[in-house]
Amino acid sequence: MKLKDLGEFGLIKRLAETISINDAQVVAGIGDDAAVIKVDGPKLTLFTTDSLIEDVHFTRPALSAYQIGWKALAVNLSDIAAMGGVPEHGLVSIGLPSQTSVDFVDSLYQGIKDLSDKFKVNIVGGDTVSSPQLIVNISLLGEVEEEYLALRSGAKAGDKVLVTGDLGGSAAHRLAGKHLSPQPRVEEGRAIVKRLWPTSMIDISDGLASDLGRICESSQVGAKIWLEKIPVSEKTRQMSEQLGEDFVRLALEGGEDYELLFTAQRVPELTSEMDVSLTVIGEITDQKGKLSLIDKERKSHPLKSKGYEHFEENRF
Repeated sequence: MKLKDLGEFGLIKRLAETISINDAQVVAGIGDDAAVIKVDGPKLTLFTTDSLIEDVHFTRPALSAYQIGWKALAVNLSDIAAMGGVPEHGLVSIGLPSQTSVDFVDSLYQGIKDLSDKFKVNIVGGDTVSSPQLIVNISLLGEVEEEYLALRSGAKAGDKVLVTGDLGGSAAHRLAGKHLSPQPRVEEGRAIVKRLWPTSMIDISDGLASDLGRICESSQVGAKIWLEKIPVSEKTRQMSEQLGEDFVRLALEGGEDYELLFTAQRVPELTSEMDVSLTVIGEITDQKGKLSLIDKERKSHPLKSKGYEHFEENRF
């Protein structure tokens, strides 16, 4: 069997089965946006890592050095946000071709610095190595109060499904805005866990359908999504038309929106505390593993848990 047959998440599951965790300090390991570790003190430690690899996650010159640095940290911040946490300290490891200009490296680190300053994250070290292509890996520590910790595994039948912001923008605007300079929803994540008490939460990195599927798998539930309720901006609709794409497909499968997808039993207004919209797009059901898309005529269609996945030969 080849990796293309197993798939990214099949590989993760396979690797997880080979690793046994027998430490009471580990609250949550493989299978969430970040690992959760209980150490001394009243708060839980969050630990996450992500890599950006040239010609896999980005191409040059489609992304500038500054944008690559910004995005490398943003995707990690988004993982911390999905756990309801506050980011704190980061390590940056970078692989560079020997012909890379020093100005390029300076600009890349400026992107990291500007975003780390915005969220008061300390970059405390890392590693540099020679590499045939550009690779940026960031590991990030954060913290969260135990009562505010959000996992993927708590959704229950009857919960509402909500998202922040709008979807499909990254896939539609490949050369601008959301795709190049994602805005991690750290403050929004904090507001959500403090006011809405979400039963589960995840960031939308691989697409709404795929990431909703992960919540349902972890929570052993199903979900139905109302097509008309999926928030898609007018700009995304226009760009989709120019690209000859279906904006619904981009919203469901496009990925890299880095909005928050969560479930909650109650939905009070948070407009005074958040600069981004919240939209109820569906509901959790007791039909384990079944995802449905409800169209304008209220007809139900199977919703495949599909999005960006590494190792597939025909990726999105």
